[in-house]
Amino acid sequence: MLLLLMVLSSTASLRAEEAERPARMDRAYWYQGQIVVTVLPEANEGYIQFARRVLANPERQAEVALFNRNKAIQRDRALHVPLLLLKLPLRGAALRMLYSEDELTERGWSHHVTDPLENLIALTEAYTGTKARYRELAQYNRLKNPDALRLGTEIVVPLHWIPEALGFGPRSIREPLVLEKD
Repeated sequence: MLLLLMVLSSTASLRAEEAERPARMDRAYWYQGQIVVTVLPEANEGYIQFARRVLANPERQAEVALFNRNKAIQRDRALHVPLLLLKLPLRGAALRMLYSEDELTERGWSHHVTDPLENLIALTEAYTGTKARYRELAQYNRLKNPDALRLGTEIVVPLHWIPEALGFGPRSIREPLVLEKD
């Protein structure tokens, strides 16, 4: 009985450690109408352990395996993960990596279209977590044709639509520290 409790306790602590380790993301890119992020696996990590550490819903690990053609995980080869499967903080970091010029404005989070593959539905889902606000976002930005975004078009996403865990709100953006002489 004591041995069983020790095994269960060590398993729970290993799962907590998996969840706390930061993911090393290599790059983010558009592929077939969605944003994909490359994430480096840890040593001796299989799809299940990888999913616990990186995915918002670890049960979807089979989708990641299929997306990577069920290839065996190798420590030095990044896995390709659809952005929407990532935990929110990782999704926010990936969006910042892909769109380093985006910024917080008075109207909300400002994004400029930089890739011809970008589309408003995918951007809406990436920033808000749902496609449901697609038309509302088009109206908010006064887009004449939301199905054809031109390079350079500014899309502003109201902050109250963005999950706080993405890290785009004013609480997550800090002013630079300024030292003043007395």
